[in-house]
Amino acid sequence: MNAAVPDSLIGYMVWPKFGFDAPVVPVELHRFPVPAIMKAATVQDVRNIAPDWWDQHGSARVMVFDLAAHSRSWRILLYYLYEILWEEVP
Repeated sequence: MNAAVPDSLIGYMVWPKFGFDAPVVPVELHRFPVPAIMKAATVQDVRNIAPDWWDQHGSARVMVFDLAAHSRSWRILLYYLYEILWEEVP
């Protein structure tokens, strides 16, 4: 992370919240092991099992959003938007 711009490299945390996903490899999960995530195959799997682990120990990578109807990406994005909009309702 760039010390001069503390939020400069937060994409690895932000994009998954919008439904983007990417594969993870076992070696990165072993850097900060949590038994429950050892069989995770994707960033979204990790976030589903241990929500804070990815924000604390994740890293940058190319992520994709599945545009297919009813995809996991769409479900995550719509849930996120629902939660954000629900917070805005007085």
